[in-house]
Amino acid sequence: MEIANTVAKYLHNIPHYNFALKRVESTFDPKYSGDYLQSLFFYAGSVIVLAFFLLLIITTVWICACVGKRSESGRNSKRAMRLALGLFLISLTGFILIGVCYAGNEYVNRGVKQSSNGLLNVYKELKQAIHQEINQMDILLTTLTNGIENVSELSTSLKKILDNIKFFESAKLFGDTVEFERWIMCIVLFSIMLFVLFLGIVSFCRKSKKGAVAFSGIGLVIFLLSFSILAIILPATIAFSDFCMDGNKYIKGHVTDDLISAVEFYSKCDAKSGKNTFPEIFELPKLSNQITNLRDSSYQLFNVLNNVFPQDMDLEDRGKYINEDFSSFLQSAGALERALSCHTFSDDVHAMKTGFCQNAFLGSTIILAGLIFLSFDLWILLLVICKSWNIFSRGPSSPSNIGDDDPFFPNGNDSAIPVDIYGTHVFNPRSRFANSMDHDEPSTGTTTATGNIPANINASTPLLDNDRTGIHWQRNLTTTSSLLATAPPGTTLRDTNSHVRVTYSNHEDDFGQYPKYQEQFDV
Repeated sequence: MEIANTVAKYLHNIPHYNFALKRVESTFDPKYSGDYLQSLFFYAGSVIVLAFFLLLIITTVWICACVGKRSESGRNSKRAMRLALGLFLISLTGFILIGVCYAGNEYVNRGVKQSSNGLLNVYKELKQAIHQEINQMDILLTTLTNGIENVSELSTSLKKILDNIKFFESAKLFGDTVEFERWIMCIVLFSIMLFVLFLGIVSFCRKSKKGAVAFSGIGLVIFLLSFSILAIILPATIAFSDFCMDGNKYIKGHVTDDLISAVEFYSKCDAKSGKNTFPEIFELPKLSNQITNLRDSSYQLFNVLNNVFPQDMDLEDRGKYINEDFSSFLQSAGALERALSCHTFSDDVHAMKTGFCQNAFLGSTIILAGLIFLSFDLWILLLVICKSWNIFSRGPSSPSNIGDDDPFFPNGNDSAIPVDIYGTHVFNPRSRFANSMDHDEPSTGTTTATGNIPANINASTPLLDNDRTGIHWQRNLTTTSSLLATAPPGTTLRDTNSHVRVTYSNHEDDFGQYPKYQEQFDV
């Protein structure tokens, strides 16, 4: 983990400035009114200012792309393909960088969990040493005489050292809560950016103008989002390095110096030696020697008393009880040595320290590096994407587009549409009708108006004459009265209407079976 230590030293040596632009110490001390916290906000503000500066550049480039002169020969397939390939590669780079951020996020989570588990084990073992061995020794000491006050003082001193372990429990709970919220936030925000980049890649591969324009708007959102996360991660990583390199001042405000020295001993001792080594601050050998000397003195004292008072049975019983108490006393002292030995705490303290200051810090560094490159990758992508607004083509609308697989009207038959399809030639200008007669195309037979047209009709011949049995309509009608005069029976015309309604009489053979048949045409 030399990489983590090197990066931590580099970030720890970065100059720290408060709001007055005065350099402050890089010692971890997060007081609300302190200069150190101001230096962290100074870094966050610097990232925000950089983001708005880059956003100003993007806005300027987009405005120039909108108001600039468009090249007439710019929209060609080769140029569009090159631009689509470039946008695809930039977006793919963003995909990879988001994956790097995901990996760093998981690395931080595992490191914090490792440190949290080690912290919890240290707390439980110290608490067990206090409540079992030391408390039992205090109970035994109260049953003895004033001759063992020295042992009582040693036991009280050791209890004061180990009694200040509530900080471990509160730190464990606080760390778990903050880590869970941080992990969830990173997962959600990175997923949003990943989804937007995926939509952008799809639109670039299709060379869709609509997709490129839509991604331009949404891309601004994830661009600002990436810089917002960077504004949080950068000062947090710097504070991370300051805590790991010089965090004793902050820890001393919550934990005693003796306990800190004990933790340092456990982090450096060799647990594989097989010896019950423990911190010197505990003075456990001195405690064991005092208990042994008291037991020997008590044994000699009761021997003398038995010689002086050989017939006193109560004195002999009291001596046996005191010897049993001293035996239990020595057992508790031995159990305390095993409970506070290097073999018991070494692995947990090592996991607590390396998990937080090496694994978790390395993951935080990976996230920081990934976010820096991702933010500038998105910036380049937004600068380049404006070129696609005039090069990519607008995609067809899917509801009105008829595919080649349409069995009734494929796109390949657009040029073979009959002129009189669906009877649309009825009442149209004479020239259009004549043009339709020049083609050898069969009529669809959707109307009966064409059935009465003579085969040798000329384009200059009126469509209607005075004979009602001939052609029914005349095109060059100028007034309503003339239209009514030449219209066949049953024809009605209203001045307020824009169409003519034709009603066929019942005596006609062709339509006798449809007594109420009507046809409506636009004029």
